[in-house]
Amino acid sequence: MAEQASIAPTATPDAAAAQRERLSRLTSDELQELIRRINPPAVERLVELEPAVKATRAEVKNYQHTAHQALLRATQAAAENNAWRLAHGMQAKLHDLGAVKSPYLMEREAAARDAERVHGESLTAAGAAQAQFTSAWREASQRITEQTTPAREKVAELRQFLSVAYERERLVKEFEQLARDRAAGRAEYRDTSPEWQAMAPKLRSAIDRYNREPPQVQAGIIDKFMRTPVLEKSFGAELKQHREQVRDRDQGLSL
Repeated sequence: MAEQASIAPTATPDAAAAQRERLSRLTSDELQELIRRINPPAVERLVELEPAVKATRAEVKNYQHTAHQALLRATQAAAENNAWRLAHGMQAKLHDLGAVKSPYLMEREAAARDAERVHGESLTAAGAAQAQFTSAWREASQRITEQTTPAREKVAELRQFLSVAYERERLVKEFEQLARDRAAGRAEYRDTSPEWQAMAPKLRSAIDRYNREPPQVQAGIIDKFMRTPVLEKSFGAELKQHREQVRDRDQGLSL
C-alpha cells in the first residue's frame, strides 16, 4: 500500500493541513482500509460487552426464570388440588369445614402458597435488578460514546475523502476506457467518427498523447490521476460532457 495517513490528533493548523493533503492522495481502497482499521464497533455492541451490563442482565434473567418456574409450580399445585377435589368430593367438603383435614390438600395448598411467595419475591427482585441493569447500560453507553467519538469523527472525515476518491477514480476509469477504445481503433473513436469529433479537442489531444506513451509511463500517469485532482481539474468537465453524450446516445438508440 502507498503512504499511510496518520490519524493521530494534529496540534497545529499546518499539521492538520498536511494531514488532509496526505488523506487526499489516498485511493478509495486505501481509505476504506483506513476506515476499517479505526472505525469502532457500534456503541450498543460495546455496551453489551461491559462486565456490569452483562452481570446485571444475567441477574434480571435469573430472577425472571425463578419467577416463571414458581408460577408453573403454583399452577401445577392448584391443578392437582382441583383434580383431587373432583375425585374426592366428600373428603374435600370435610376438609373445607375443618372437620377432617386432608394431608394431600394441605400439602398442595402449602406448595401453592410457597410458590406464589417465591413468584412475588422474584418479580420484585427482577424489578430491582432491571433498574440496576438500566443504570449500568446508561453509564456504559455515555462513557463509551465519549471514548469513541474522536474515532467516529475521524471516520466521518475519511468518508468525505472517500466520496471524493470515488468520483476521481470514476473519471480515471472513463479516461482509461476512452484511451483503450481509441488505441483499439473502435469505430466510434476513429478520426472521422461523429462521436470522436464531438469530444472536446483538448480531451482528444490528451488521450492521443497518453496512448503514445510507453506502458510504464502510462502507469505513472494513471497513478498520479488516481491520487491527485489533476485529471478532474484539467478534463473533468469534458469527461462528464462526454459521459452525458454517450448516455443520451444510448437512450436514443433504445427508443
